[in-house]
Amino acid sequence: MFELKTTDSRTFLLLLDGEPHSTMHFPKWHSNDAEIKTNDCEQYDIAFKGIFSNAAELKRGNEVLMSLRFSWTLNGTIQTHHEGNSQTFSIVETNLWKSEFALQDAHQKPLWYVRAGMSLTGYDFSIRLADGTTQEFDFLLLYLSVYYVRYYLNAMAGGV
Repeated sequence: MFELKTTDSRTFLLLLDGEPHSTMHFPKWHSNDAEIKTNDCEQYDIAFKGIFSNAAELKRGNEVLMSLRFSWTLNGTIQTHHEGNSQTFSIVETNLWKSEFALQDAHQKPLWYVRAGMSLTGYDFSIRLADGTTQEFDFLLLYLSVYYVRYYLNAMAGGV
């Protein structure tokens, strides 16, 4: 089982079976660039493609593994490009309070839900699997989902 902990508004720790697996960190408080580091010393980066871009890329070195595209209404679409397999996922709001989002596969079946709440140190995020999920766990897809939710909430608060 996995669990996501936020240590502050810029650092996310992923636990697998209670053990640290990886972290996602936003080095600058005013930036949307993020770094993902695993316990195996692998490093990934998430950054927007350009200054006025509506798309971000998750890369390992120069290799693009996933891309995240925002529509003008801030709906999110994730396209995976890694391991010779291309898949499309969407991120949708699940409630009126804009506090829970679902990552859906191409058939609009939810895989997991990302819930965000406010605390004194920033956002608190929690993840829960959708009932009957058979999708193989992909920590990069999870982090890109959380990246989207953090960006969305900052945009709604006027902080982007």
